[in-house]
Amino acid sequence: MTIQDYFVDDLAVEHYPAINGGKGYPLLFIHGSYGGSWMFENYLKYLSNGGWDSYAMNLRGHYKSQPSELWGVTQWEYARDVLAVVQTLPAPPILIGFGMGAQLVQIAFSLKVEAVGAVFMSAKRAFFNPQEIPEHLRAMPKLVAGKPLTSASDMSPKTISKFNNHFEQQIEPLSCFLALLNGEFKIPYMALEVPYLVLNGERDQEITEEDGAELAKIYAGKGTFKLIPGASHEGILAGHEWRNAANVLNYWLQTNHFHMRPPKGT
Repeated sequence: MTIQDYFVDDLAVEHYPAINGGKGYPLLFIHGSYGGSWMFENYLKYLSNGGWDSYAMNLRGHYKSQPSELWGVTQWEYARDVLAVVQTLPAPPILIGFGMGAQLVQIAFSLKVEAVGAVFMSAKRAFFNPQEIPEHLRAMPKLVAGKPLTSASDMSPKTISKFNNHFEQQIEPLSCFLALLNGEFKIPYMALEVPYLVLNGERDQEITEEDGAELAKIYAGKGTFKLIPGASHEGILAGHEWRNAANVLNYWLQTNHFHMRPPKGT
């Protein structure tokens, strides 16, 4: 498989072309905090082999993207990175966000991104009202270093080590975490009218089944919630059950007819 890398300004994008020339809408994966396109390797290979034209972007200052000043950056700036990449795709995509990336997808829709569907992985509804900010968070530096995973019941030691090698090399601005707790992401109900899937893990220690079910109901578009048995927060990407999750995603894409893109001009 030939992976095609390109840049949108300073943002690095990985393109996994569809095997046998897929005719569907493109897929664009958006990573979460401390992440990068590397997080989606399993999905990119699996879906491109299944005929999906698959892309994974890197937010400013992340992984393959050019170094960038992140001080003061919030999810709003990151969401504009998403819009910039979407404009380079051959057709309106399905946006697939993991963790913070799921928030960015929701914000992108509020900014009128041109997309035909959305998938939220390991995600829950953002706070609508300001939350109390813990003192330890207030005392943290303006740029916060990534923390390693200490354990994940569904991930091999080798996979955990790979994730940690990436996490420990990445920073995130404190402003992102503060913006989330300040309730700055009040996305209108009608902002997202396309079909969307919420895909969470049963063993996610950060997000409950109720959180996922709630997210699947808060927008105007038809929301579907699927819980992947045995999958942890990061394990849904690279744990023992990742293929189960990828199958659910592929089935949802097919049942919403995203595999058949109308010819231009129709």
